Amino acid sequence: MSEFALPFLSAEACVQAGDALTLIDVRKPAAVLASGLEVPGVERVDPFDLHLAHRCLETDTELVFFCVHGHEVSQYATAMAMVAGCRARYVLGGFEALVEAGMETVEMREKR
Repeated sequence: MSEFALPFLSAEACVQAGDALTLIDVRKPAAVLASGLEVPGVERVDPFDLHLAHRCLETDTELVFFCVHGHEVSQYATAMAMVAGCRARYVLGGFEALVEAGMETVEMREKR
């Protein structure tokens, strides 16, 4: 029996792709506040609000989710998107890997 693995994308590939990807930040609110940083132009979705009928899943474009480390939260979001019929992947290593790979970040423009 083969194991199922969710599709992922490396942080380096995300940085190289730039605006060609639809990135979605699904870090928990406390993690976002603790970092104080965000990726400009990226939609942020509270993972506790993500459900099959969420508006971010109403798209024909592939979605790429990231959380802090690229583990449970972004993988959950990827699985949820796939169940909803979307093409989706998560960022291997999450936000920390994106920052390390050189992804542009800015100070949060608003505290949620």
